[in-house]
Amino acid sequence: MNATSGFKPTYSNMFDPPAELHHRFDQSLAKIKSVLGREQSRTVVD
Repeated sequence: MNATSGFKPTYSNMFDPPAELHHRFDQSLAKIKSVLGREQSRTVVD
């Protein structure tokens, strides 16, 4: 599964999603968790 695979999650096909969907979700979740709580710089533009 990739960005051009054509897989579109719907109610009817999510009972048996591709294994790669789980893998990519776990990777994305780990990436998000790694930056939670960090201080972020802000730029204020007038």
